[in-house]
Amino acid sequence: MLKVSRIVLVVITVLTVVFAILIARGMKMDYRYETFFPKDDPELEYFLQFRSQFESDDDFLLIAVENKAGIFDAKFLAQVKSLSDSLAHLSSVVEVISPVKNLNYYKSDGLALSEIPYLHWDEPSQYHSDSLRIFKAKHLVGTFFSADRKALSIFIKTKDRLARIASNKLLKELDALLLNYHFDALHSISRINAQKHYMEVLGSELTVFILSSIALLIVVLWFSFRSVVGVVIPLITVVAALIWTLALMLFCGKDIDVLAALLPTMIFIVGMSDVVHILTNYIEELREGHSKMDAIKTTFKEVGFATFLTCISTAVGFFTLMTANIQPIRDFGLYAGIGVCMAYVLAFTLLPSVLLNIKTPKIVNATKNDRQWNKMLTGFLLICIRHPKKILGVSLLVTVLSVIAMSTIKIDNFLLEDLSDQDEIKKDFLYFEDKFSGARPFEMVVDIADTSKSIWDYEVLKEMEKVETFLLSNYHMNFVASPLAFVKEANKTWNGAAQKYYCLPDNKAQYDRLRENLEFMGAFQKGEEQMRKYMSADKRRVRFSGKVVDIGGAKMKERNLAFFAFYKRSVNQHLITCHLTGTATLIDLNNESLSKNMIYGLWLSVGFIALIVGWMFRSIRMVIVAIIPNVVPGLMIAGFMGLVGIDLKVSTSIIFSIAFGIAVDDTIHIISRLKLEIKSGKSFLYALKRTYLSTGKAVVVTSVILSAGFLTLIFSTFTSTFYVGLLVSLTLVLAIGCELFILPVLLFWYYKKEKQSKSISKD
Repeated sequence: MLKVSRIVLVVITVLTVVFAILIARGMKMDYRYETFFPKDDPELEYFLQFRSQFESDDDFLLIAVENKAGIFDAKFLAQVKSLSDSLAHLSSVVEVISPVKNLNYYKSDGLALSEIPYLHWDEPSQYHSDSLRIFKAKHLVGTFFSADRKALSIFIKTKDRLARIASNKLLKELDALLLNYHFDALHSISRINAQKHYMEVLGSELTVFILSSIALLIVVLWFSFRSVVGVVIPLITVVAALIWTLALMLFCGKDIDVLAALLPTMIFIVGMSDVVHILTNYIEELREGHSKMDAIKTTFKEVGFATFLTCISTAVGFFTLMTANIQPIRDFGLYAGIGVCMAYVLAFTLLPSVLLNIKTPKIVNATKNDRQWNKMLTGFLLICIRHPKKILGVSLLVTVLSVIAMSTIKIDNFLLEDLSDQDEIKKDFLYFEDKFSGARPFEMVVDIADTSKSIWDYEVLKEMEKVETFLLSNYHMNFVASPLAFVKEANKTWNGAAQKYYCLPDNKAQYDRLRENLEFMGAFQKGEEQMRKYMSADKRRVRFSGKVVDIGGAKMKERNLAFFAFYKRSVNQHLITCHLTGTATLIDLNNESLSKNMIYGLWLSVGFIALIVGWMFRSIRMVIVAIIPNVVPGLMIAGFMGLVGIDLKVSTSIIFSIAFGIAVDDTIHIISRLKLEIKSGKSFLYALKRTYLSTGKAVVVTSVILSAGFLTLIFSTFTSTFYVGLLVSLTLVLAIGCELFILPVLLFWYYKKEKQSKSISKD
């Protein structure tokens, strides 16, 4: 047996070293937010069609430059002009629209069109008249000019779907360029910059999480076992499990994304549970005078089946995440579940192989630490025996209050919500929210329902105007880019460029004359060319595009519902139909459906655990006994979320399945050990005491490790990671309280009923 254990050690060691080298060379970071869109979803399919027909709605950069003395300053505007010209020469830049470069309006004399800049940047004498004209044009204020007249915005369109190398090259060029300019303030936002920032933070946090998890485990294991063996051996086992899991991800082509970055902590902490239970039982057997081999055999017999069940229950908690229709969450559930199984396999191969090949640890001798554990746990058990009704009463009251509080939870999400308000990327985003009309993309598709009409028919334009008017007023948008805007601008042009004519002509006759004049001058054809990004080739589909302030998915849903109520009530649906789309809309829909989907996954996990316990005991009552102490903590956390205003979103909805799958392990260990003790002929009370003192210590230690381990995640700069750490930790703390106090009381009830049933059957 010793020879076999050494072979196992060599094989596992060699494989682990090889895997570690491959991981160091080949593992990559990934933050493509589009991977978080649901697969095979009709809204996603619609969006992809929209994107192929028009363009991506997020392939742009916005740069805001500020002059505290005001934008109408010759030196400041000269710098803005120089910057605008230079931006056009950066790689992957398709178009630059700047207030000092190409932001113009047109004026007609009846024969020709004159193109006039809104802002004569190099003619200070015209600043006053320019200012009056600009700030009468509502579509410019909040778009290119801040309302306080101190900042300008530059719009930069890039090539669609830039790859990582091209994105990084552009950002590097932009950073170098901006160093040459000195404005009072300069802010820049873009998808590619946010993605790059996420990846950089992700890489640094991954290292921090691994090191902090190791440090934490060392501290907890030392105070639990007071032995080098009790620290080193568990660490070796879980580190090997982590390396094997990451190697599997590498072989399957899975990179580290924002969710996968949680895997090291998950596997470190969760994988430690089996190791602690095995090591605790092994040491107890050695203290009773058994040899190392006999101690390992007995340990396998007493905790092997229970740890197998806990491995399955924890893995199922993760595997239920695979019910989501979002690939990164499915991948996270898959690899976390596999990682737990790998940790279990190594715990029953690597761990015993190491124990057989080292000297008997000094911790075998009883210590003052053990006596303190026994005293504390005995005190807890006495409380359960003496005050069962009070425990159940308090538990019921807290549960009812939690259910009431959880009813206030709302489903909500924000763009860049993962970043703190102190993050530079977030600060830039908030600047645009404050100074301009926002940075959240808004996209709507308008289809011409009447096959006899086109987008240039006056009746169709009037219906589109109704839609645009509602969007401007109810979504607080400053401007909507669309073919309708071209017609309004043309009407203004034909009427002396007076801003009051920025509207549709009053009647069809006036519109027909306007169109004839535009066609005569060639302006209509030129306008159609400019509008190619906002209308389909067959002129039967129109794009309404703009920017709004990010008010959150919940409030945005209210506005969307209000729009469709207006649409059904006031818009001729025989002429046009409307469909909301775009990345921001997809994110909102995705968050809402996923949050509900995760709760469904939780019930799957509960049902699976019920089957396990029912099979073990052949008793519905024992199923109830096992489920209650693990459902109550989840309800309490949901109540806590409702009280403090934590919204239900992707990051918070996944914690329930994870926490339940982990917390139920303790219940399985306790009831499995209790069953073994009773089978050996002990009375219920004595069996419960033996279980409480032996398994109870392992349960407390593993719960402390789990809770403290997840708590390290609160130091993440990502809000989603912070919530996973905080809420899972709190759930596990509450779960151990339920295991130590509610579970024994319920076991009293179960075995009392069991005894009564047997007595009746004998009679």
